[in-house]
Amino acid sequence: MPDQPQPSRAEALWAAVRKTPEKRPTPESMVRDLYGQTRRGSPNTKGAAAQLGVSQRTVQRWLKQGMPKRSAAAENLTQQHGSWRASPAGRRARLSTRRESRLRNKGTQMVFYGKVRISADERRRGTTVTIGPERMAQILDAALAADDQLALASLEEAFGEAFGGSVTLVEIDQLDTFG
Repeated sequence: MPDQPQPSRAEALWAAVRKTPEKRPTPESMVRDLYGQTRRGSPNTKGAAAQLGVSQRTVQRWLKQGMPKRSAAAENLTQQHGSWRASPAGRRARLSTRRESRLRNKGTQMVFYGKVRISADERRRGTTVTIGPERMAQILDAALAADDQLALASLEEAFGEAFGGSVTLVEIDQLDTFG
């Protein structure tokens, strides 16, 4: 079994903030996310078809039978959805309001495993750091605005406050939140 590619530092941070694992998007969820839903609550296949340049029946077939392997329109839908997921709107939709409120009001504890540089000392470490609500709000604001660099900088500042020095999270093997 091939190894899974290592997630980027930003992906690891976003996964820790969300806490729930990412599910592979279905054609139905992609159409619903990008084109909304009808009054009856079903995905807007008509709007999707118009934007993708295919018939409404084709989009309906994708919802029932899955996406075709080779289709420019299906590939376009997948790429658009990937871009949407990384956008501020996509991130906000995937973070529950209950989870966001909990992190903003109470903060969290983050468990980190990976390579870290504290001042001039770089090595592999495992540690738990308590992040207060104010700092967690900064991290959330940056992550939800899709500003991954600022979110990581705020996270590194929180670790620096805990360690009493300058901290760089060089590699993130695992990053989880408790609470």
